Amino acid sequence: MWPKEEQIKANILNNNSIVAKLSYKNFSILLTGDIEEIAEKEILKEYESTSLLKATILKVGHHRI
Repeated sequence: MWPKEEQIKANILNNNSIVAKLSYKNFSILLTGDIEEIAEKEILKEYESTSLLKATILKVGHHRI
């Protein structure tokens, strides 16, 4: 799901780390890599009109408190 071709310039390693969703039957997990707030906001904008961000489990990056 992330990163996109146009990468975020701020803290390039964290904000362009891989964000992936694994789905199996009625279970899903959204893995957010090491993204920071700037990437989180971009992902929310990118997928706001879909249900792709809904998941059974959300693994958040360690930058969130």
